[in-house]
Amino acid sequence: MSSSIFKKLFPQNEPLKLLIEHALLLEDAVKILKPMFESYFKNDNIDIDVNKICKLESRADDIKFQIRKIIGTGIKIPFEKSDFLDYLHNQEHLIDCTKDLAKKLSLNRVILDENIIDEIFILIDEVILLIDYLENAIRAMKSLLYFSFSDKESNAEKEEIKLVEKAESKVDHHSIKIAKMLYRQKEKMNPVDLLFIESVILILSEMGDYAENAAELLLNFIKT
Repeated sequence: MSSSIFKKLFPQNEPLKLLIEHALLLEDAVKILKPMFESYFKNDNIDIDVNKICKLESRADDIKFQIRKIIGTGIKIPFEKSDFLDYLHNQEHLIDCTKDLAKKLSLNRVILDENIIDEIFILIDEVILLIDYLENAIRAMKSLLYFSFSDKESNAEKEEIKLVEKAESKVDHHSIKIAKMLYRQKEKMNPVDLLFIESVILILSEMGDYAENAAELLLNFIKT
C-alpha cells in the first residue's frame, strides 16, 4: 500500500500523529528527571533542568489544544473519541507530574541517607522505562492502523501494552518500599522534610497509575 493511498484511507491519522508527538515530549521530559535528581541530591542548582521540563510541558500543552480542536471539528478517527481523549488526558497527567516534580524539588532541600537515595534512583529508572514502553506502545498504533488491525500487529501491540503494565507494577512496589524506609527514619527526620519527600515519591507512584490507565485505553483502541 503506497503512502498516498494510506493517507486517503486514513486522513484521520493527524490526531494520532499529534498524540505521538505529545508522547515524545513526555519521554524527553521524563529523561531529565534523573540528572535533575542527581543535581538535587548533590545540592547543585537545578534551575536549568526545571526550565527544560517546563518548556517541554508547555509545548505538550500546545499539542493537546491542537488535538482537542481537531477532534472538536467532528473529524472521524478509527477509535472511540472518548477513549482517545481519555488517553490524551492520562498522557497529559504524566507530563504534568514531571513538571510538578521539577517545581516541587525547587522549593525545598532534603538530606537523606544514601541507601534511600539509591532506592529513589532505582524508582526513577523504573519510571523512565515505563514511559519508554508507553511511548513505544502509542507509536506502534500507527503501524496497527497501516495494517488494518491485523492479528499479527494487534498481538504485537498487546505485548507492548503488557510491558507497560509490568513496569507499573514494579513502580508501585518500589514506591511502597521507599515509603516504608522513610517512615523508619521518622524519629530523626524533620517532619516537614519527611512529608515533602513522601509527596515526591507519591508523584512518581502516580505516574505509574496514569501510565497503566493509558495502557488500558490502548487496549480499547484495538478492540474498537
